[in-house]
Amino acid sequence: MPSSQNRFIKIHDKIFSIALACCLEIREALSPKNEKLILFEIFLYILCRLDVAMVRNGLQGELRLELMRPVWRGMDAFFSDCIDEISIGEAFDDRMDQYAEIRREKSGGEAITVLHYLLIQLLLHAEQNYYIFKWRMFRDPLDNRLLLYVALTDILTELEINKIIPFEAECSEIFKSISDS
Repeated sequence: MPSSQNRFIKIHDKIFSIALACCLEIREALSPKNEKLILFEIFLYILCRLDVAMVRNGLQGELRLELMRPVWRGMDAFFSDCIDEISIGEAFDDRMDQYAEIRREKSGGEAITVLHYLLIQLLLHAEQNYYIFKWRMFRDPLDNRLLLYVALTDILTELEINKIIPFEAECSEIFKSISDS
């Protein structure tokens, strides 16, 4: 088995564990009807961050697909009971499009602030749903529960610093070593 596949398996397994750890902290602030939807939104946010790291380190095409295939299969299997009106693929594309649009238009701390704003809205809507849903920033109604928004902002800031950024940095090193070889 090539070394890139071994490294990708490590990343694949860790995506789920990081997302689960983040979900456990976030659900303390929420009372979700379906906890898997909170995990789904965190999982997609982390995938968005990894996608940026892959592009930044020159991993595209077949190498990107090599990493993403097992992630998509695992996502389909794990979240299949959360499907009703839209598919996991539709939700995935929708979230990735929104996150990518923010990344194209914003940079640095401003990008993180807007990414967190979108993620918080998705989490607040996920709290009130049983199934995966479609929600678009600037098109669909906002959830304006201010105290919950502040609490989630604080939690996401801590998760970003303690879990997501270190994981993204670890993956970036792996991606860089693969693209250099």
